[in-house]
Amino acid sequence: MKTVVILRGISGSGKSTYTAKNHPTAFVASADNFFMQDGVYNFNPAKLGAAHARCAAAFEYALKHGDDEVVVDNTNTKLWEFKGYLDIAAKYGYDVKVVRLVVDPKIAAARNTHGVPAAKVQQMQDRFQDFEGETVVDTTSAA
Repeated sequence: MKTVVILRGISGSGKSTYTAKNHPTAFVASADNFFMQDGVYNFNPAKLGAAHARCAAAFEYALKHGDDEVVVDNTNTKLWEFKGYLDIAAKYGYDVKVVRLVVDPKIAAARNTHGVPAAKVQQMQDRFQDFEGETVVDTTSAA
């Protein structure tokens, strides 16, 4: 069965590590890809909307072309942030699994690779909304 995995987690929660370990052959749709330039992450908040639009377009392209497994690797702290992915997955007949990676925000801030300040990581944690049926994975000890 064709599967979509929607990851949810604050910066530094281990979304990319989780994907590499558990879904190594999956197509990965991530807004972070938009900000990668010559192997360097160059975040620009003014371009966040464009980054998410490109991520959603890449996601739908992968489903439209029948990729067996597609992972959405974004923070997805609010339900509206990933509802569109749920709708697109349903449109193409994919099974969906929502996985929430949890870790103490202080640990996440110390290990995130994009230099997100601790206060911003805590803000992400504070705005998290629960999603019924999501699988919760504790990534405190993840590398």
